[in-house]
Amino acid sequence: MLPVISNLLSRILPGRDTIAARPSIVTEQARPALQAVGINEFLSLDIPAREMLLAPVLPERSLAMLYAPRGLGKSWLALSIGLAVACGAPLLRWSAPRQRNVLFIDGEMPLVSLQERLRAISGPFGTDIPNDGFRILAADKIDGGINLSSEAGQCSLEPLLEDVDLLILDNLSTLASTTSESASDAWVPIQNWLLKLRRQGIAVLLVHYAGTRQRGTSRRED
Repeated sequence: MLPVISNLLSRILPGRDTIAARPSIVTEQARPALQAVGINEFLSLDIPAREMLLAPVLPERSLAMLYAPRGLGKSWLALSIGLAVACGAPLLRWSAPRQRNVLFIDGEMPLVSLQERLRAISGPFGTDIPNDGFRILAADKIDGGINLSSEAGQCSLEPLLEDVDLLILDNLSTLASTTSESASDAWVPIQNWLLKLRRQGIAVLLVHYAGTRQRGTSRRED
């Protein structure tokens, strides 16, 4: 009887060789993918310098914020910055070295007002603005608006960002609505998304309301 039971168990249970091999397999799978490099290796890396989108205030792959109280012309300036970058033209005391692709996302303006402002601002730039160089996405034209604080909202933008050099979000309060504007934890998903865009080579200009400083969590300034 014992030989029969022993034979049956040998069929069901794995052999010693199999059991012994498992720890090495687990160790192999658990090996971390992250790798650090020494300072000499890091300093020898060939990392291209960042060019300016709008010199000297807006470099490539940067995260910047334009904030001011209501009614001081934030949207006018943000539109002007986008058009200058799109056609490689000077603006105020700044200069855009060459044409870049810009996506301007508006979160609150009526379409007719946005159109009127663009007509007024684009006039001085003449016909130098490439049609595909400055593209507009307006929440007023979208049922339900745009909410970039959610993963679904962020993913919906991905097809529009393939060749974009500068993304302008006007404004944070309307495009990234959360349950609490002052809760720093609510800003984390947006912050992670912005850092992801920077790693992809996209610069982002955020337009935001302010009192004496930008309104809401100080984490936005990190």
